[in-house]
Amino acid sequence: MANEQGLSILSFDGTRLAFPLSEAVSIRRSTELDQTHKIPLALGSVIHADRLWPVFGLSAHYEPQTALAAGTVYCVCLSADDGQTGVALACETINTINLADNESPEPLPNCMQRAATPLRQLFRQGEQLVPISTAPALAAYLRSLVLPE
Repeated sequence: MANEQGLSILSFDGTRLAFPLSEAVSIRRSTELDQTHKIPLALGSVIHADRLWPVFGLSAHYEPQTALAAGTVYCVCLSADDGQTGVALACETINTINLADNESPEPLPNCMQRAATPLRQLFRQGEQLVPISTAPALAAYLRSLVLPE
């Protein structure tokens, strides 16, 4: 799923969350954040490819933030369909790593598999596990917080 030969690893609030490299379609500066458009749970929006992208901030527990955290420098536009749809995530840093042919993410353990989570896989980077999401999984998770069943 997440092996497009690389991952984009976003850091925020002392944690990291990775996405397939192909899903990070644009990196905007947080200074470009427009807070005039009111979108539920969003911090505001940025413009990429002539469309507004809602920008969300997450805590270390993947809960939506109500304000842009100190140290936030970037808004990364994430899309799995070449920018037709997607969301942006505020972060402090973004790094990319290439995956060797013999490296691949692991499935989530059963105890971490829940309907309301953006997490889809884990990647072992040295001694640390990096959780992996996808643009559709993040969007579905945020939607579930706005429109609980």
